[in-house]
Amino acid sequence: MVRFTQLHPSFAAETEDVDLSARMSDALRDELVAAMDSYAVCILRNYAPVADECHLALVGRSDR
Repeated sequence: MVRFTQLHPSFAAETEDVDLSARMSDALRDELVAAMDSYAVCILRNYAPVADECHLALVGRSDR
């Protein structure tokens, strides 16, 4: 489970629990989408380079 820290009373949260450079499971993707629905702005702190494939996995596209 990803832990988010709310940054503002009405929107925005951040987490350091997600490694966007690793393969993303459907459960993790669903969790991130739910957080974006809740907070509107989600900051995913990640210090590793993130490949295009990882960005596409987050939005549910694997056709590129």
